[in-house]
Amino acid sequence: MRYRTFSHLAGMAVAAPVFFCTITVSSPAQRDVTRSQAIATADAAWEAGNHSKALTGYRAVVREDTTGASHAVFRLATLLSWNNSLDESITLFGVYRRLEPSDIEGRIALARTLAWSSRFDAAITEYDSILSILPTHEPAALGRAQTLAWAGRMDEAERAYAALLAATANEDAAKGVARVAGWRGDLVRAEKLWRGVLEQHPGDPEALTGLAQVQRWAGKPHAAREALRLALDSDSNYADARSQLRWVDAEISPSFESSVTSMNDNDRNRATLYTAAAGFTPPWSGRLTAAGSYRRANLGLLSGESFGARAVALWAPHERTWRLRAEAGATRLSSHEGGISSAPSSTHLAVAASLAVRPIQRLTFGLGVSRLPFDETASLIARGIVTSELNGDYDLTLASRVSLSGGASYAALNGDALAPNRRHSGSSVLRWRMTRAFSLGIGARAFGYDTTTSDGYFAPRRYTLFEASSVVRAGGDLGWGGSAEAGVGRQQIRFGARSVLRDGEAVTFAETTSSRLAQRISASIRYAPSPGFEWRLSGGFANVASPTAVTEAEYRAYSATIGGRIRL
Repeated sequence: MRYRTFSHLAGMAVAAPVFFCTITVSSPAQRDVTRSQAIATADAAWEAGNHSKALTGYRAVVREDTTGASHAVFRLATLLSWNNSLDESITLFGVYRRLEPSDIEGRIALARTLAWSSRFDAAITEYDSILSILPTHEPAALGRAQTLAWAGRMDEAERAYAALLAATANEDAAKGVARVAGWRGDLVRAEKLWRGVLEQHPGDPEALTGLAQVQRWAGKPHAAREALRLALDSDSNYADARSQLRWVDAEISPSFESSVTSMNDNDRNRATLYTAAAGFTPPWSGRLTAAGSYRRANLGLLSGESFGARAVALWAPHERTWRLRAEAGATRLSSHEGGISSAPSSTHLAVAASLAVRPIQRLTFGLGVSRLPFDETASLIARGIVTSELNGDYDLTLASRVSLSGGASYAALNGDALAPNRRHSGSSVLRWRMTRAFSLGIGARAFGYDTTTSDGYFAPRRYTLFEASSVVRAGGDLGWGGSAEAGVGRQQIRFGARSVLRDGEAVTFAETTSSRLAQRISASIRYAPSPGFEWRLSGGFANVASPTAVTEAEYRAYSATIGGRIRL
């Protein structure tokens, strides 16, 4: 027994070094075989289009060790970018660049993903570094031009596309020039450029889709639908054309939209407005709509109702270089105090027309006339006030991200139980669009009446407001989205001598001037599950003086709106 035990232990002592040496020598080789098998399995999933399985396989390989696995790192980074996991993708492309510093394809993929994540400056720097080594590298030059366009640097983007097109006759560069022209709003030129591409490449689905996009922006949805159908005839799987067609069909189809808005202020005005509209797109470039509204307003025991119905026509026949809008209808006003009619019901004509002209690419100006009831509050409804107005406005693009807009108007106010009055107003805003989602503005607004009155509306001899504002937006055309706007400034109000009714007695005020802080904020959220369907909710607060304010104390107003639009 002792001999057998000793022999067994001796055998183990001799075998152990051999066993562990075998493990030490064979384990790295075995791991290489296992890794190769894992990469081969992920490659097979990649080739089969099973991206989810491929991503899982490549991630397992890369998690273990990136050494000698640059191929897996590159494909994992690519799949993550397609999956919109852009930060992780950028990190892995950086790893790949260190593993394969001479691979230009990897550097282009890194630059492209930086652009997708809106890191435009970093992407352009990467493209520039590639072009400093290979000045004639077409994919890098094309990617750089695309990124400049996405960054809103349209002048630079068009020059980059044009230079590449002149040097190489690159088809994608020709498409880029056309696309930038459309994004800049030069729709006539953009349509000609897309048609030029189609002359060289008939039936190209991307060019047909680009042409359709421009036609849609130009207010020609029927022509856009025909171009998109041709694109899908050429390539039935072309996703961009199919997506655009859904939007065009929604624009052409009849639609119905409605909203409910609740408003109140510290003057004790309360009002609820209900609106509804149904419209359709006729064969010509325009839109026809029938709209109705009902407003119920209260101020203490005084209440007022406003019923309105209008027909609206929009016509834009010349590539949006000019656009005409006209509406006509009637509004019926009725007022009660303590359940008793305080004034006879009255019906007023409601008409308006406007013309917008775009003589050059950077400038749009408009002119409008209207005759509409002034029916925002119960006291205004009771007085039957009607406003006749002439107004003009402009929008000037100063640079790729900077614009100047504003307008001026003249209005005459008349009613059954008040003295006529006239209002002059003007405004201007300089806005800088820092990114696609965020902009800053600074502006001024002023108006004044010939006569300071106490007829139920805010009628200073002069009102001025200087304000800084910001706007932020989130979301795309579909799904959830939202926006918010805030402004802060200083408002100055000058009243002429006037008499105000206080507690049933007339109180006379001498001319006064006051200055106070002005603040406003508004926000909205919306959800669009598919083209033609949208639900929205918005609200706001302002202590900026309103045309309906009647007190001299700091004015505060609140509003909330819920609404939606459906495709019929």
